[in-house]
Amino acid sequence: MKVEVNGNSKKLSTICKETCGLVGIGQCASEPISAPTSSPTSKPDIDCEDKSKEFKIDVDGTGTIRSKDCDWVASKKKSKRREYCKEKVEVNGNNKNLPKICKETCGLLGKGECAFLKDS
Repeated sequence: MKVEVNGNSKKLSTICKETCGLVGIGQCASEPISAPTSSPTSKPDIDCEDKSKEFKIDVDGTGTIRSKDCDWVASKKKSKRREYCKEKVEVNGNNKNLPKICKETCGLLGKGECAFLKDS
């Protein structure tokens, strides 16, 4: 960066040598500063186990509602699991997204808060 001093343009690092040297710029830099490296990422500390409770789900897309559980979803072909993991289901009278209940099953497909399981 250049600044104007008494009508002349000068590099800031030549004027404020010590300060610029502290951040690794200019002739007072003790050693060159390397580009930042990315920190290793770790998997979030989340409970990704499927819950054992039953829920009501439209099993065929035509309104046929049945009581099922995560083991049932996990037993289906991958394409069907993907479909189910996009749906809302009824649990104790409340509508919830299936990935909130079947965290591991849907997480392995990249859905929900445990989506990171897909890459493991």
